[in-house]
Amino acid sequence: MFENRFIEGDWKNLGNIGSKWKLINFSERNPPTWESYWKDEREYWDADREDKSRVEHYFGKENTEENLLKKCRKGYKNFTDHLKKWNGLCKVGEIVDIIRLESNIIALSKNWSGEVKDHDDLVIRLLNEKTFYGKHVQFRCKILSYGTIVVPKGSLPNQMGEPAGSSRTTHSHGNTKYHREPVHLENHIIKINDASFSILSTIK
Repeated sequence: MFENRFIEGDWKNLGNIGSKWKLINFSERNPPTWESYWKDEREYWDADREDKSRVEHYFGKENTEENLLKKCRKGYKNFTDHLKKWNGLCKVGEIVDIIRLESNIIALSKNWSGEVKDHDDLVIRLLNEKTFYGKHVQFRCKILSYGTIVVPKGSLPNQMGEPAGSSRTTHSHGNTKYHREPVHLENHIIKINDASFSILSTIK
């Protein structure tokens, strides 16, 4: 049996996607309890091991527990807030700008600065799913965000072989196999897998 093929799509072929979307709903994830989050963080940083070299390297030999707790309290707040947002971008009821970057690529942003910002904006690449014989099946997309990894000189990762410096990294989002999310447009509602957006303004 031949598998379907995926080629670059064109947002114009999907329909008029407009220039602003409002998030109607999506499947929100339930956050972990503080107790389970704190337990996992302590395990990650080896805070309860007899050998304290890892946790003390990152949080100092003095006030180690206090510094770790402060970091984790902030991390837990940011994480629970992140889960209330669709792929970290926006909450239900919030509006995002739609920026066309290429015929098959758009950016979603709450505060567009003229370029895709690390951690804040999303990039959506449209794919046209076709049968082996070329018949259109449906549109799908890849949802991407970007970040920067910094490895300080002399840090533990650097000592273990990671080169010092910064590099940009790409994160794929989605719940389907290979992160190819189905996309549908009907009656001014655009659906990307489990999320629904209303199109607030159209492009002439």
